[in-house]
Parts: sequence; C-alpha cells; structure tokens
Amino acid sequence: MNKKKLPKPEISNNGFKISGAEKFFSLKWKAIILTSIVLTIVNISLSSISYLNLVRQFDNQKRKAIHRYTIEIEALIEQSLRHMQQVAHIIPILSTTESSDISINRKNIIKTLKKHWPSLQLNMGINAVRFYSPENQLLVNWEESGFKKDNAPNISSWINEVNRLEKPTTLIDCQKECVQYAAVPVLSREKKTGVILVESSLADVVLGFKQISGIDMGIIISNEGQKTGVDEDRKKIENNFGKYLLPWKASVIALTDIGHKLPILQKLATEHPLLTQMKSGIQVLDNKRYFEVHLIPLKDFNVN
Repeated sequence: MNKKKLPKPEISNNGFKISGAEKFFSLKWKAIILTSIVLTIVNISLSSISYLNLVRQFDNQKRKAIHRYTIEIEALIEQSLRHMQQVAHIIPILSTTESSDISINRKNIIKTLKKHWPSLQLNMGINAVRFYSPENQLLVNWEESGFKKDNAPNISSWINEVNRLEKPTTLIDCQKECVQYAAVPVLSREKKTGVILVESSLADVVLGFKQISGIDMGIIISNEGQKTGVDEDRKKIENNFGKYLLPWKASVIALTDIGHKLPILQKLATEHPLLTQMKSGIQVLDNKRYFEVHLIPLKDFNVN
C-alpha cells in the first residue's frame, strides 16, 4: 500500500500560510483587521457625536440670539412709548409757560405746536398731536401738514378711559399701519382739562434695532385666516407697490434694506404660504447666501 505524501506547509513573505488548497489569515493579521474595524467604528461614532454636539450648540445659540433680539425689540418699543409719554407731558407745560394765560386751552396748545412742531417732528419723531376735552371732544388735531379738523383716529373709547381714570396709558394700533399712541390726562389749576395724545410710527424702532444689532427687521400686518376677495387682494397689491405678500395676506409696513430683503420675503411667502411656519424660523438661499427669517409676534404694550 502506497502512502500518500502530504505537501509541506509553506509560509510566504506576506504572512499567509498555505497548506494545499487552503489559505487563511494569521492571528496577527486577524488582530490588526479587528483593531482597525473597531477604531474605524469609534472614529465614526466620535465624529457623529461631535457633529451632533455642534448642531445642538448652534441651535442653542440661535435660540438665545432670537430671544435676545426679541427682548431688544420690546425694550426699544417700551423706550419709544415712554419717550412719547414724556413729550405728551411737556406740551401742556410749554403752553402755560410761554403764554400770559396760565390755563391750558385749545388756543395755547395750537400756539405751542406752531412754535415747536419742527422740533417735535424731526428731533422727537412725533407724527401727530391731539388735544381732547374732558368730554372726549377733539379740540386740536395737529399732524405733519399742520392743523386739521378731521382725520383723527377712531379711538374715542380709549380716550374716554384715559379721561375717566385720569391715568396715562399707551397703545399700539396695527389695524392698518403700526402706530404708537401715548395719552396723558391734563390738569389745569387742579381741574381736569382733557387728554393730550401723541402719535409716532414704529419705523423709528425698526431703524433703531438695525443700528444696535446689525440685523434686518421688518413689520408686517397679516390678515391671514380672513376671507378676502380677488379684487380686494389685487387692489392691495397695486396700492402697496409689491409690499403686499399675497400668500400670507400680509402688508409690509416697514423693512430695513427693503430693496434686497423684500424679494426674500416674497420668495418665502410663495414657498411657505403658511405664515405660522415662520415662528420656528425658515432658511432661504439668495444670491449664494443663506438667510434665516423668524416671525416674532408683537405683544400688547402698556408702559404705565
């Protein structure tokens, strides 16, 4: 019986052991490969964890920034309303100190406004001053073009409350345009004489925020949820010179860098027709740059 001779095992230079037709890795190479796989998994895990941490940090910083901007905007509005209250207090005082008649009346108020209107308008940002009697009757309506007999805002119920409580108060009316009002009761010789009302636009607040933060800001008035006809929408588009955002049914009242930022809002309104989506912030690509737009609801302000 012939015995079959088994082939001698051979070891090549690259570490493989060859025994006939069978080939396998040495323990050394198995350990190296296993270690490499483990290190790769660890590196991927660490990279993923670092990336997620960076994303979380970025989101936290963004939320903090939005919160800070909201506080700054509200502080600017409150500061503006307090400033308007001070102006409303000063006007009747000037009317008595600059006249031989120390009583506060329609004639003296008009005389004071004629003299100080340029300063009130240009230096203090006042658009209109109105004087109401204790019976809520409009006695003086002084606007940008001077004295007017009509065109006063329909806020008689609010003036009535100021007269009744004899307490200064403020109001922001955004039904058509966002206008700030400050009303103070007026006393003359310890008798109730009426109410002084001053009016100012929120546009100065928008510009002030841009100067402080470097961030663009705008004010929009939305009628989202209200049914409007096609003709009414078309009329708003024509009258607002492109500042009416049809998908949001919103009018742009004030906006910094309007030439560049208005097209961005128009694009956003088309791509995201629900205005409520803007509360969490939406990114938009424009001219190879990303912009993020947030909607911050305007709260009720009363600085008393």
